[in-house]
Amino acid sequence: MRGLWWTLKLLAGLAIVGCLLAVTLVVVSPGLVRNAEDWAAILLIAAAVYWFANARLGVPASRPSPSHWKGELYVLPVPWLRQVVLCVVLAGLSIGIPLALVCKGPLPGWEGVSVLLGALLGLWLCRASVLGLLNLRRAGHALKLDAAGIHFPGLPALSWTQVTDLALEPRRPDSDRSQCLVLQMRVLPEHPSGLRALWRAALPGASIRRNSISLPLPALRDSASLLDAAQTLWRRHGSSQRQ
Repeated sequence: MRGLWWTLKLLAGLAIVGCLLAVTLVVVSPGLVRNAEDWAAILLIAAAVYWFANARLGVPASRPSPSHWKGELYVLPVPWLRQVVLCVVLAGLSIGIPLALVCKGPLPGWEGVSVLLGALLGLWLCRASVLGLLNLRRAGHALKLDAAGIHFPGLPALSWTQVTDLALEPRRPDSDRSQCLVLQMRVLPEHPSGLRALWRAALPGASIRRNSISLPLPALRDSASLLDAAQTLWRRHGSSQRQ
């Protein structure tokens, strides 16, 4: 039965990509606007099928809730639908927009360079979102806090004894940007730099600067619960090394 849901999910995803490409190709073929109602209907049906199939294949209900934690464990589940939609949208835009502009005819030199740079940027963002999805799939969570430390997809476990301070930024939920768990560290984990860092960048991915690590949490809904869990576990398991 899971094979059926995976097949429906794949077909719905392809239909969503096709609709997004159709939107970008309106620049080349304005006649597509006459079929806007059909494209909109297909997009809505595909999105509904994708959501339903994803729900049937989703995280078991027994997994910890993001708004509650007990004992020594806090888990923020993976926002599968959000991440897959991000990959699909970036893929459609990075392919469709340059294709539409090129199909209009020969471009002047500077416009051609701009389209090429835009296409490269779009492909890089698409690759980063896919890497983020793979990291989330391997980890099985968007964030996990336990006695061993902080576990974030794409990073090694961060020990509580290496944390000197932690906070949520922004402190209150903001509609303009997602909250991040910011950790001040004694020692940073090994991480790539320069062009290697750009090549291995993932969305969402940790941001490492000087002695701090910022962990983006776009799926966070109950910031108070997360902050309570982080501070409690830090006091329990990191106080012995705190200065």
